[in-house]
Amino acid sequence: MDASEWRGKVAPGSHDFHQSRSLDGTPTAKVQTETGTMRVATPEASAFDVVRYKAAAGYPDNVVTVLGEFVERMRPEAVAKCAGSQPVPDPQWVGYLLEQLGQPELAENLLRAIAGQRLRTVLLTPKRARGRRNADPRWRVIPNWKLGIDR
Repeated sequence: MDASEWRGKVAPGSHDFHQSRSLDGTPTAKVQTETGTMRVATPEASAFDVVRYKAAAGYPDNVVTVLGEFVERMRPEAVAKCAGSQPVPDPQWVGYLLEQLGQPELAENLLRAIAGQRLRTVLLTPKRARGRRNADPRWRVIPNWKLGIDR
């Protein structure tokens, strides 16, 4: 299913919210609101969340759009630190997408952080056929979805 097939699948005003069962250790920051302050996940932690819940986000194109908005506020050392608490293959997907977004410093720090982990080959979009594409040699992600990235 490509992006055009997803249009109209979500009714206006209907949203699904996802919450991690393991909030302990999730990096947060205080944000000032009209009614006080609240703690929210950092851009780095949110990057992993949006990738983990990519089906709810509307699949890769929407995930890439959200990641593209986070990258200006993401710190390489914080991305690497977040990777340590993430289940494989989430760091693979985040790293692959960061490279596609032209963020080599963020991607390199993430790659160093997972260097000792045993990575398995994964599909960019798990519920979609592999096609004839080979896995990215660094991230072991098979790009079975053409990303609509504006560079």
